[in-house]
Amino acid sequence: VTPADKTVLLVGVSEAGKTTLAMAMAYKHHWSVLCEDIVLFAPDGSVMPVANPFSVRKPTYQLLAEYGIELPASA
Repeated sequence: VTPADKTVLLVGVSEAGKTTLAMAMAYKHHWSVLCEDIVLFAPDGSVMPVANPFSVRKPTYQLLAEYGIELPASA
């Protein structure tokens, strides 16, 4: 969700960079991330996020670090 209260759905094939882009927008532009991988739409068109932990690969950590975004280390 953007600071202007707009909902954006990022769609793409596996490893296209959806998580990287979502994390960058959250950290740099104060977007809120509702969910990762699964989203449902209610009959009225509203978004129903499905809670799911982020799957962040090592290249994502490295790329975001290049732009000054330091994510917490994975467990």
